Amino acid sequence: MKIAMMTPWNTSCGVAMHAKLIGREWVRMVPELNVLAPTEKETQPVTNTDEPYVTRCYTMDVSSSKGY
Repeated sequence: MKIAMMTPWNTSCGVAMHAKLIGREWVRMVPELNVLAPTEKETQPVTNTDEPYVTRCYTMDVSSSKGY
């Protein structure tokens, strides 16, 4: 089974902390986890080195969106 989760990761926010706790358990149970994390390192500084299963691939910056 493969699992993907789209969440902040390795940042100092509650969502990232909860996601990491769940993600670590999923890695123990099913080693095919892929975490899709935001790329903004200026607004959400990364607090740790990303694990190999983390891909930074989307933005949460509303000011850079095109409005659609």
